[in-house]
Amino acid sequence: MDVTDQRSGDVADATLREFRSGQKLFGRYTLVKILGRGGMGVVWLARDEELEREVALKFLPDLMLQDRANVDDLKRETRRSLELTHPHIVRIHDFVHDERYGCISMEYVDGETLASLRCLKEQKVFEANELTTWIGQLCDALDYAHNRARVIHRDLKPSNLMVNQRGDLKVADLGIARTLAESLRLLTGEHSPRGTLAYMSPQQLDGERATHLDDIYSLGATIYELLTGKPPFYSGNVDRQIHERTAPSMTERRKDLNIEPAFVPVVWEETIAACLAKDPTRRPQSASEVARRLQLSSAPPGTVSLVSAKRSDKVEFPTGTVTFLFTDIEGSTLLLNRVGDRYPEILSEHQKILRGAFAKYNGYEVGTEGDSFFVTFARAADAIAGAVSAQKELAAHDWPDDSGLLVRMGLHTGEAGCTGGNYTGLDVHRAARIGAAAHGGQVLISEAAKILAGNRVPENVTMRDLVEHRLKDLPQREHLFQLIIPALRTDFPPIRSLENRPNNLPAQ
Repeated sequence: MDVTDQRSGDVADATLREFRSGQKLFGRYTLVKILGRGGMGVVWLARDEELEREVALKFLPDLMLQDRANVDDLKRETRRSLELTHPHIVRIHDFVHDERYGCISMEYVDGETLASLRCLKEQKVFEANELTTWIGQLCDALDYAHNRARVIHRDLKPSNLMVNQRGDLKVADLGIARTLAESLRLLTGEHSPRGTLAYMSPQQLDGERATHLDDIYSLGATIYELLTGKPPFYSGNVDRQIHERTAPSMTERRKDLNIEPAFVPVVWEETIAACLAKDPTRRPQSASEVARRLQLSSAPPGTVSLVSAKRSDKVEFPTGTVTFLFTDIEGSTLLLNRVGDRYPEILSEHQKILRGAFAKYNGYEVGTEGDSFFVTFARAADAIAGAVSAQKELAAHDWPDDSGLLVRMGLHTGEAGCTGGNYTGLDVHRAARIGAAAHGGQVLISEAAKILAGNRVPENVTMRDLVEHRLKDLPQREHLFQLIIPALRTDFPPIRSLENRPNNLPAQ
């Protein structure tokens, strides 16, 4: 159910009747065929005769065009949307209007929505393994929008997710959904929130100020529908259920709908349930965290976005031979379940400690996403000193008795390729995999980092040879070492390599 005003639908009907295939508008666009329609108007495929390309024209209700302030808002938001340049976001080209019509010109995606593709499936649902690439691309797009462009979608749902002929996902209406919805709401005097009810968070439903965590809820509701055929709440008093009820597990829902097999992987169950948490602080705090929990790659291997609002301006961006450091909290989901409402405070304190330790040794904070850090250092010795300092401060901190906060770290030295504002290359990917192989409280380093650090390590810190290991997705075995830090734990289980943990990965 769309929370839209009937008057906008009436305008869409009128617009549908007025236009015809072959008609030329605004002196440059020749209409070809209708692509779709909704409460906000009709979408036509058109030929841009000036630029000689196909575009999608989203026509706006006449009511929006009758208000000069509203037109100015739409122009401003369209200009802002021009800056959304991401391979998995539908590009906005222009806002054009005259005395009769107005429309937004955007990239034409020759494909189908995920909503339509789901309906083509035999049981009307996807399996988790069929969605991994698309959800990874979606999370990458949302992470870019939230952290780089500072844009919230606010109407994320399967029908706003397109898949083109190459099989790539594209997010539609990002950057304009909010403006269109709010403009029409103000002009019609409607008081209900804009969006699509079944995918709205409790906070969005209440009309609270939008945050990126509303999109995280909608992301969870979207994935829930793609895997079960129905959104979390879809019948009866939906708005009350969104506020008060916990959605059944996806496995339960599939059983109720006689979908075989009913089982949904546990990691998907847990992650989507977290996205649908009523309390936004209990949701994954970023789209990249969702991708990480689902064990997806939200970006191509070896690529990490250079995003950090809090890195020190005094530290120069390292290039050339660089030491990459990755960290994350071991068992962060279990920690959240244990400490409940205290989790945001604990996470913030953990970030403060790490940020201070890394800055002390000239670390460049590339990105902080959820409970994870990505930091680079110009010297391997500085990276090791920063990791040692961070682990000591974490161990000395007075955490709540039941928190059990443990951070794992991985370091590797290699060449820092940089393309389009991103660190790229296998060495970045290798450092991330080394970090993932560690246990909470453990620091693993590559042989390259050990050699370049030499004897320039903190006093009394030594290195234990862990020999060579095969790590996920890496073509060669990695010779790893563990930092032995005085007064801290040194005995850990075998590292998480392909030799030491059960897996169904093909032999490499």
